[in-house]
Amino acid sequence: MKKDTFLKHYTVKEVQFGLIDQKKAAGVQPVPKTYDAQANVIDRANDQQQTRKMKQ
Repeated sequence: MKKDTFLKHYTVKEVQFGLIDQKKAAGVQPVPKTYDAQANVIDRANDQQQTRKMKQ
């Protein structure tokens, strides 16, 4: 567990009993990928920025 970048912030007891707090490990939730009809990954961050620019 000490080599894992996320789990190294926790004790074995915390992991065994499900006492994992994401804020303690300074982790972030993964963002699910969105795909277009050609199976290309759509970058949601750039997509949202472009939408905001178009609305202005």
